[in-house]
Amino acid sequence: MLLAAVRAEPALPGEPIALISPIAVGLETTLTPAHPGTLFLRINDSSAELSDNAGTLSVHIRAAK
Repeated sequence: MLLAAVRAEPALPGEPIALISPIAVGLETTLTPAHPGTLFLRINDSSAELSDNAGTLSVHIRAAK
């Protein structure tokens, strides 16, 4: 499962760290951030299970209409 999080820049006071609670992207999603920032993507996999991973992942990002 692909996960996404937007970290506010500059950091917003009192806001939880976005990377702690990413949203599920799956095969497709529309993400509308509440603030400008950096988009982070990661694969939801346990750090103990990374050694058996193989393959590639392609991500296409575009502005929503």
